[in-house]
Amino acid sequence: MRYLGIDYGTKRTGLATSDDAATLAGPHSVIETENDLYLAEQIVGVIDVEAIGAVVLGLPLNMDGSEGPQAEKVRSFAEQLSVLVSVPIYFHDERLSSDTAESLFPPGEMTRRQKQKRRDAVAAAVFLQSFLDERQSVELPSQSPRLVRLPTAEALADEAAAEFVSAAVEAVGRRGAFYVAISGGKTPRLFFQRLAQADIAGQVPWDKMFLFWADERCVPPESPDSNYALAKETFLDAVPIPPEHVYRIHGEYDDCVKAADVYDTVLRNVFALEDDDLPCFDMIVLGLGRDGHIASLLPDDPGVSVTEDLTWPVFNEQNFNRVTLTAPVLQEARRLLVLVAGADKADIVGTIVSSPPEPQRYPAYVLWPVLDKVLWLVDDAAASAL
Repeated sequence: MRYLGIDYGTKRTGLATSDDAATLAGPHSVIETENDLYLAEQIVGVIDVEAIGAVVLGLPLNMDGSEGPQAEKVRSFAEQLSVLVSVPIYFHDERLSSDTAESLFPPGEMTRRQKQKRRDAVAAAVFLQSFLDERQSVELPSQSPRLVRLPTAEALADEAAAEFVSAAVEAVGRRGAFYVAISGGKTPRLFFQRLAQADIAGQVPWDKMFLFWADERCVPPESPDSNYALAKETFLDAVPIPPEHVYRIHGEYDDCVKAADVYDTVLRNVFALEDDDLPCFDMIVLGLGRDGHIASLLPDDPGVSVTEDLTWPVFNEQNFNRVTLTAPVLQEARRLLVLVAGADKADIVGTIVSSPPEPQRYPAYVLWPVLDKVLWLVDDAAASAL
């Protein structure tokens, strides 16, 4: 069921929507009006178009938890809206959501007016995400990942290669092609090297394989920090995959927004997508960051909550800017393989497995709606906190 978040304002009202699994919230739009009846009618239209099953209104409580004049206005608007819609209406604390929304905009990337026009929708997404997280922690406490524990990183690479071959053979047998996306980082290196070895490489139908990346740093393709460079060095140069079947992300573009847009176009063309379609990869191979990130969906980045886009530019002041596939694209894959190795991942593995889902804090939780399609391969060092 999809939820609509409403950040009510006397001049501007921000709207946010959830995905179908009610796991992720993303900004939708901002309605500028001082006429509550007009606003309610516009929201009715959004509810119809977006197939909304419930509404969540942000309630601006005072810092001591009491309700003031603005909260009364929200409740009054809710009464007016309830006359026009049949879906349930919930209230959720929106304290500090505007401040949080403001902090999510990368400095210098937007003008003040651009931020203002977008901020109310982002604020709605912030408190809607909080509502969804609380709902999930109550309704889905028993969900846990399908985890296979391997004794060493080398054993993990062997198992990952076997899963890769299985997915490739199955996809080609059923659909005539194997569409796969991979990531970079330290953990996949042994897995990539294993793909190049004769006993594994000989089992992969490379001529029917179409290779993409789940994410990329905004660096040239020859950079040692490039995910593409890692793949090229470890297995691409050693296997007979047709060069025209390799679709890297152009991280060398000066503007990572442009890189994300170009990659979006590539996905739409290769998968022959209509406007609202998602590409369906046969397999996506991912790693897990020590901070809980997956692909390049980073903690507290707006991209974690994106529901309408295929790709997303990630601005990072402390490190490289990046381009990543969005959560809906990851969730659409037929299989997802998450590789986790090393003692430095033990704490995050323990947290992810034992805690209620909080996607904004630990983006790996975006995989929780499709856990039945996700296989986690974890070596003993990374599993030591379990």
